[in-house]
Amino acid sequence: MIDPRQVADALNAAERDRKPIRPFSDEYPFFDVGRAYQAQRLFVADHLNSGDRTIGAKLGMTSRVMRSMLGVDQPVSGWLTAAMALSCGQPVPLDQLIHPRAEPEIALMLGVCLSCRAVPLTNIIIELQEGDRLKQVPLLGFNSARH
Repeated sequence: MIDPRQVADALNAAERDRKPIRPFSDEYPFFDVGRAYQAQRLFVADHLNSGDRTIGAKLGMTSRVMRSMLGVDQPVSGWLTAAMALSCGQPVPLDQLIHPRAEPEIALMLGVCLSCRAVPLTNIIIELQEGDRLKQVPLLGFNSARH
């Protein structure tokens, strides 16, 4: 079994070197969702430790049809950092992405700065809604497929 730290390191290297890597689930069929989210937290923490900051969260695979096509049984969530965002009208740096593709998603923009906390995203969303510090916005995500 692959360790989440190894996954985060491989993702960081793929991003840095702009080199595709194989999906982890191909080589490690028992790589589960829990370990994937652990790796994601480490990957985002690496970015935050390098000076980036959390600006929101995103939901992906919200379409049942898309999930069915890809064999995913529930929507996925992730963190948005300042380095991931572009200003309106700013060109997408396609040369910095690996096999880029655009996907419509739902973004949750936060009215406060949060660290990448190891609690379920749904708990954070509820907490922010209660404090009226959450704004839901449409997002056109440009994914950099690492494989």
